[in-house]
Amino acid sequence: MLRSTIPSYPSAFPSFLLAPALVLALSLVPAPAAADWTAGVEAFRAGDLQKALTELQEVTEQQPEFAGGHLMVGQVLVRLERWSEASSSFARAYEIEPEAKPGLILPWSRALIESDEPGKAVSLLDKLDPSGLDGTQKTHYYALLSGALMDMKPPARSLERLYQLARSQPDNPVLWQALGHALAQADRPDEAADAFEKALQLSSGSVDAARRYVDAAFTAARKADDVESRREWYGRAVEAAERLVAEEPTADHWLLLGEARLGARQYREAVGAFEKAAIKAPKDPLPDYYLGEAFLGLEDGDRAELVLRDALRKRPGPDLTLRIHTALGRSHHLEKEYLQAAREYRAAGDEERAALMEEYQKLADENDRIERDRRLCQERLAKLEELMADTRDLKGTREWRELEDDVERLRASCG
Repeated sequence: MLRSTIPSYPSAFPSFLLAPALVLALSLVPAPAAADWTAGVEAFRAGDLQKALTELQEVTEQQPEFAGGHLMVGQVLVRLERWSEASSSFARAYEIEPEAKPGLILPWSRALIESDEPGKAVSLLDKLDPSGLDGTQKTHYYALLSGALMDMKPPARSLERLYQLARSQPDNPVLWQALGHALAQADRPDEAADAFEKALQLSSGSVDAARRYVDAAFTAARKADDVESRREWYGRAVEAAERLVAEEPTADHWLLLGEARLGARQYREAVGAFEKAAIKAPKDPLPDYYLGEAFLGLEDGDRAELVLRDALRKRPGPDLTLRIHTALGRSHHLEKEYLQAAREYRAAGDEERAALMEEYQKLADENDRIERDRRLCQERLAKLEELMADTRDLKGTREWRELEDDVERLRASCG
């Protein structure tokens, strides 16, 4: 799930939970429970969540029918990311006071989403009328609803609803982003990228929106049916990635820009992006690997090998190690160093390519032998032709005719 689409609740006590009904409920709690309630709320505000939980659970033990106590226990459990327990506390609060209050429905929905129950979260959120929510509540409502919808399986179940939401709130980037995610899950990469692009346009400067758009454009490019479409998608990814590095020039963002340029076959520009990524993350082997790929695009096998060896020295993980050996195999192949290429392909677990390189080496050896024989033949022919020129006075004799026959045979065999 794309948790980033669901806003985290602030560490301060959320204002929309301080509903008049709960304030009234506080006045009805007996003195011992009221003391525990106050201590619990103060501990929650101070960020002492364990103390808050202890105090508020004592409230629910003393006053099991006090909905506000169960609601606040649930809210503390949300902050502790104990989602299933939080959901149970919210459910108990709703059982006591079955009213669709945003202060209960919103955090309860989040707990359900995080507990992998998005369908229940959608049903719960549908109890609220978004037109009656204030600005902050409405922001949370749409973020939670879109997050729940894009978590539903299969994604086709949620697509129609997300389309309706995005069209009804065309200026809401969260909804377009959720729609893009659902479309990507439904294997509709072109539409997903368009939705992510819309989200990016609406959230100027949003790094998260730009990253998702770049990822979606990559997917659309890889699945494109023709070269022109593929280049177009990579070109769009380049534009978004350039915005990313302008906003936050991190190693990851330079890597994304380099990958986009690599896909767009802008190899020299890709080299520049990967070099910046390598400077930002000098111990990371990934920039060096991609730098090697860019040099291979430029058909510079020697420089590719240098940076790929650097990548290996940085102790990459197993998967990246295999990719590096494959790239090294290509670099040696490019330089016609077939046995070295075979060794690298074999290190990558690609026995078929390794065997092919060994066949190439046999052909190269045979071609070398043929070329050596041809050169020797040409050298002998030159000497005989020189001898013929020096013995022109003997022309017509048996010896000279035999020499002439030898020259003709050599000319025919030397090609």
